[in-house]
This record gives sequence, structure tokens and C-alpha cells, in this order.
Amino acid sequence: MVNNLCSDFSQNIHESPIGSAANFDAYLLISVPMPWKSEITESEKFPTNIKDLLNQNPNILKNTKILGFKPEKNEDSSKINIILYKNPKGSFKKFYKFEFLANHMNLEELIIDLLNSNYENHRFLINHNKNYRDLLICTHGSRDSCCASKGYPFYEKILHLEQSNNLMAYQVSHIGGHRFAPNIIDMPDGRNWVKINQDSIETFINKKNPVSVFRENYRGWTILKNGFEQVAEKEAFTIENWEWVNKKIISITSFETKNSNDSKLVKIVYSNENNSVKNQINVEVAKTKKIPVLKCTKNEFTEYSQQYKVINITKNH
Repeated sequence: MVNNLCSDFSQNIHESPIGSAANFDAYLLISVPMPWKSEITESEKFPTNIKDLLNQNPNILKNTKILGFKPEKNEDSSKINIILYKNPKGSFKKFYKFEFLANHMNLEELIIDLLNSNYENHRFLINHNKNYRDLLICTHGSRDSCCASKGYPFYEKILHLEQSNNLMAYQVSHIGGHRFAPNIIDMPDGRNWVKINQDSIETFINKKNPVSVFRENYRGWTILKNGFEQVAEKEAFTIENWEWVNKKIISITSFETKNSNDSKLVKIVYSNENNSVKNQINVEVAKTKKIPVLKCTKNEFTEYSQQYKVINITKNH
């Protein structure tokens, strides 16, 4: 085997990313100046009191993903910016965004409050935004070279589109799945997009092309807890096109099928925003093969990636 980038290897063996998006109820972003170590918490500028808090309380995060993000150049170094993206628990709604500003002395108090869902009207809250669009772009090159070589050019291109498209781009640490670089979490939806090439960035941002054009770039909706549901939601997304993100998802439920232990029937019930029309999409999804995942620049297969196929789709009005 020849040394290879994990993203190139993944592309060459036609690995589909769908169904592999990590599930989180919240994303907690901490401003950490570069350079970053492979583990963001080991970075020189990562707050030591937060590192100690996490080490001493390994279960404190629950279903929250901590990410470092690169601060703005003119940011006050005596203060630390914290961003919380929070999905209303047990719902299919979009993530709310809360921004906080604290000094180092009060940082531990703030993080504990946020992890215990004490964030609304917090004394360090500086902004609460329900109408926004943020792209969290992994550029964590010390973790994996693909994140820098493919993630950073994506970030640079987005910078030229920010103002005209009312969006913000953040360089963040390891999202997971660097073989799919560039790896992006699109907020407030919480959908994970990957492998978008330079020529497609503007049409992706502006949603000029139908969702079907980006089918192979969709890794899944991070609100959903398993691959079967993520695959089924992708099919509903493709059918309804970009209007899907504004639909009201009522329920997504999975059922065993008679065909195989490795397949499930996923029923998605949804309506338009005013609840006047209710629809249901049924998708039967099956596991197929597992394919190897290459460790970047190493001749090692460290894990295997589950692949899926869609057996049948029906839509009921």
C-alpha cells in the first residue's frame, strides 16, 4: 500500500458518508488562539481551568460536543468568547445560538452553568440569536492534514461570501471524520456536510442547485441518533428539496422489518410550518458492507465504516 491521504482513499473506494454524522444535543465552542495541538484541550492557549474541569468530571459533557474555535484578530485577550448551540431536547427544531463573554476567573462557573442548561438570561450572555446561519468548518491540521489542506481553502472561500449571504464562518477543531474533509456543520440546522469542492461552494451556500446535486456531500442530521434514521432523512430531504429545512418534523420512528435484522423501516411524519398539511415518508433502509478507514498518511486501517442502502421509499399525504 502506498502512503495516502485518508480523504483521497475514502474517495477512491467510493465511501458514502451518509449515516456517520455524530449525534449531539449541543455544541460548546471555546475561543482558543492557534496553534492547536492534536487534542484541542492540550493546546497551550486552551483554558487550564476548563481542561481541569473536564479531566476531573469525565461525564460532565453528557451529549455536548466541545470545539475550539479561532478568535477574531481584534478580540480582547483578557476575555474568552464562548458560543453555545443548543437544540431543544427531544425535538427536531433548529439549534439556538447563545454567545457569552467571560474572563478567565469566571470561565469555570460559566461552563458548568451551560452544561447544566442554565444559559438563558445568564449574566455573561451577550447575544441570543435565533435567526442566523453559521458554518463550523474543521481546519484542525495538527489533528489530521486533510482538515487543513481541504478545510482551510473552503473557509477562505466562504470569507468572500459571508457579507453578501448573511452568514458567519468559524474555523473549529476536530469535528470527527476527517476523511470527509472539508467537514462542515451547518447551523442552525445542525446538518453535517462534507467533501464539497471549491467550484460548488457558492451554489451550496446560495442553494441554487437542488439538494440532489449534493446528495453525496450529505453526512447526516446531527439531531438523529442512528444511521438508519440519517439515511431516511436524507431521502426526505432530497424529495422535498431545500424547503425541507423549514418543514415541521413531527416524528421520526424506526421499526424492525421482516426482511432482515440489518434493516429498518423509518417513518417520518411532517407538516408545513402552519400545520395545515401533514405528510409521511416511509423509507426502508438496510446495512450493507463495512469498508476500511485509512489513518491519514499511515499504512493502517484503524476502523471500518458502515454503509447503507435504501430498499424502498413511499410517500403518503
